[in-house]
Amino acid sequence: MDIQYLNEGRLYLVAINEQISTIHKIIESWDWYDKNMQSKNLSTNANKFDIIDSKGIDYYNSDNHVIWEPSSKKGTTIIRTEGDGTPFLRSLSFSGIKCYYIRIHNDIYSAYSFIKMGTNGDCERVIQYIEEGGRTEFYEEGKTLAFEKKEYYKKKRKKDRFTPKIIVEYISSLGWNILDDNFWL
Repeated sequence: MDIQYLNEGRLYLVAINEQISTIHKIIESWDWYDKNMQSKNLSTNANKFDIIDSKGIDYYNSDNHVIWEPSSKKGTTIIRTEGDGTPFLRSLSFSGIKCYYIRIHNDIYSAYSFIKMGTNGDCERVIQYIEEGGRTEFYEEGKTLAFEKKEYYKKKRKKDRFTPKIIVEYISSLGWNILDDNFWL
């Protein structure tokens, strides 16, 4: 994948430092996740490359969530969601799983998020930039993580404080390099 795709499309990922078999069992236990739809909505075989370009052309089946173990970081799990990944994030957290969520959304508005969820619904860290209708907002909450570069957040223009490139840098520092083709295998 190329960073240019991230500047034009959408990507929603939940990254988890747990075995995929553990995550499958947890998801299967959720009441809100319709068990009759599981085989259709949570797939290990669907296209993982979840990018929609700025023209709104859908390159994947938007009804699918995709779960896989990236070959570049064995023993971990990635869930690509069709949109807002917070239902997965919160449900995993309440199931005792710590996880990360990244959102890169460039379409009719721009929204970039990096969230670290602890267990029991505890949101440990949020960094977010939103631009919609000419209005911009930069937001951060929680204890700064060791790999963060606080100087980014002091830049004069809000749109320079948190970008897709910074999200890629942060998630890569945790071992998930989404620009590496092996991440998607």
